[in-house]
Amino acid sequence: MSISWQSRKLHVIPFVPHSCKSRGTNPSRLNAVIHKDAPWLLLPLAPLMLLQAIAVKRRAQRLPPARGCEGRCGEGSVLWRLVGLGDSTIAGIGVTDHTQSVVGRTAAQMHAARGETIEWQARGFSGLKLQDVCTRLAPSAPPAEIYLVSAGVNDAVAGTAPEAFANDLQALAARLRERAPGCRIVFAGIPPLASFPALPWPLSAYLDRRGRALQAAARSVAVRANEIACHDFPARLEAGDFASDGFHPGPSGCDAWARELVTLLT
Repeated sequence: MSISWQSRKLHVIPFVPHSCKSRGTNPSRLNAVIHKDAPWLLLPLAPLMLLQAIAVKRRAQRLPPARGCEGRCGEGSVLWRLVGLGDSTIAGIGVTDHTQSVVGRTAAQMHAARGETIEWQARGFSGLKLQDVCTRLAPSAPPAEIYLVSAGVNDAVAGTAPEAFANDLQALAARLRERAPGCRIVFAGIPPLASFPALPWPLSAYLDRRGRALQAAARSVAVRANEIACHDFPARLEAGDFASDGFHPGPSGCDAWARELVTLLT
């Protein structure tokens, strides 16, 4: 899902106004320049971003995890077991019930597409980085045919290096294969942090750049490993798809995310 669609270090505030918008500047255009041509433009803004981070943490709206962390879609014998592992997104922060969460919606839409019975459960906690998922959740993960992994926003906040993130994903995949040989692992992707209503510019641009680097690292791992599928978000997300905290996905955001994830599984 804490800063997440996730961290312990950075909590969210509802709809902080972007400072650049107040000046009539297009933040999307500035973000494109920063990402492609001049990331050094953010360096003089470091003191401002520090103040923004403190304000975000202080004024965060803290939402509870979703109710009901397991379920079944369909009748009869279970053909697929889907287990979600990860951060506050997997914990269902942003929705009231796990049937609305990314894990629950992925199972429901997979059942609708395949007509097969799917048993699912979600094991997620706010603030987890990918390394935490590997060391704290994977060793006790139940056997499954499909593991849905959500992590990365907390890594972007903490400054995890892309190389370390790639190594963590490889280590996680190895541990899950020990639990369930032949399993399919889906990395749910790192959403574009520049789209988060709760993050003001330029902090959003800075974290977005970090997140993109981690997403590229995950993509490189997936290219080399057939058992790992990697989901890539579009460059922008709709503000209406976020929960009231402006950070986690709400019901419509989870539903749209799940639709994209199912395309990797069918």
